[in-house]
Amino acid sequence: MPWVFSVDETAGDFDLLASVAAADLPSLGRSVHGLIGGLDGVRSTRTRLGITLYSEGGDWRMRAMEPAGHAELSTPRTARPTVYSAHMHHRPPPEDRALLEALGHDGRLGYSGLGAAAGMSEHTARRRLLRMIRDSDITFRCDLAHPLAGLSTVVLYRTATPHTHLEGTGQALARMEEVRLAVSVSGSDNLLVMVWLRGLHAIDPFEAQLAERFPSLRVNDRTVVLHSRKRMGRLLDTTGRATGHVPYSLPHV
Repeated sequence: MPWVFSVDETAGDFDLLASVAAADLPSLGRSVHGLIGGLDGVRSTRTRLGITLYSEGGDWRMRAMEPAGHAELSTPRTARPTVYSAHMHHRPPPEDRALLEALGHDGRLGYSGLGAAAGMSEHTARRRLLRMIRDSDITFRCDLAHPLAGLSTVVLYRTATPHTHLEGTGQALARMEEVRLAVSVSGSDNLLVMVWLRGLHAIDPFEAQLAERFPSLRVNDRTVVLHSRKRMGRLLDTTGRATGHVPYSLPHV
């Protein structure tokens, strides 16, 4: 499903975690309840809406580079809260969709190759891409096969914190080395946190660190990811390596 951009098999009180997108709330409901809920074997679905994104995979750093090499890089994008909208501001025109699809297959394409893949001139590809970057219609991230990098354990925490502490806690979590995702969500568990750890043995020390740094944060559920089947449109094998790509598109419901 091209609008389901990430899928994780989990050990917890649900078996699959699907990260999805839609043009608006009615189409999101129809897609989740109808297309996912209608699949053979699906017994129930539960939906949580992202409200404010404090950090995601594109903000995360492996911290493996030496300081001298890191200093040669351009200034990294500063993670800042992003508020989700219940409606798309606009649907990308066909030319932008062609660029996005080409970059989805190969994010390293230069302007000449990008233009050829999208069926436009190099100048047009450059102009359109720079405009999409400027308007934050597109962002770039570099991902990795985390099991091969020694980060074998992915844990999803459903947590709750008083609303008065939500923003400060979300931003502080975003600065933690282990945190890949911190987002406020609908429901009584108002803060969703995903972390990459070096093994099951690292869960207790990490949670002790949470308890010490965030006394108002209550961990209500921890779910361990058994296998990530798909991440940001990339199909993954058991080692975390990409084996294919599903171009993103909105559901037609």
